[in-house]
Amino acid sequence: MYPKYKAYVVNRYNGFGVCPNWKNCAPIKEVEVVEYPAKVSRDSHTSVTATFPGRIQRYAGEYDLVIIAKIYDADFEGNERRITVIKSSVFELVSNPDEAVDNPVEIEIIDQDAPAEPTEDIYVVNGAYADDNIRLTRSDDQYVDVDVTPITGWYEELAEEFEEEE
Repeated sequence: MYPKYKAYVVNRYNGFGVCPNWKNCAPIKEVEVVEYPAKVSRDSHTSVTATFPGRIQRYAGEYDLVIIAKIYDADFEGNERRITVIKSSVFELVSNPDEAVDNPVEIEIIDQDAPAEPTEDIYVVNGAYADDNIRLTRSDDQYVDVDVTPITGWYEELAEEFEEEE
């Protein structure tokens, strides 16, 4: 028994016509998608450059940048973890040179040290309602007041309308 694969391929050929486009008649055609693992070089302690060479810049359109980084973290196996950041529409390649803008893209990633100790989970332990105000008491003995004045009285108004209908 031989394995079989079923795949849908791009075919933009619509028939013969007067001037058929023979390049599009084959069942398999190159799709206008560019995926390029960029060369990354460190410029300084806090700056890196990712290159996108001209030979890869084939198709006009907006391009996204996917950053996959290894980060030191003592709490993970092998003391490292991977993070992925997707930046949509980082730059655009245009087909008309008059539309081109020469503007390098800079993305700033703020490097913050992780807290020395794991942070405590804070949650609501109690809630009390009084004078159009809800006071939520948290597990760290702090509280949050929620003003409910804009929504108070709706139930009474609804109850009065219901009684009038009966």
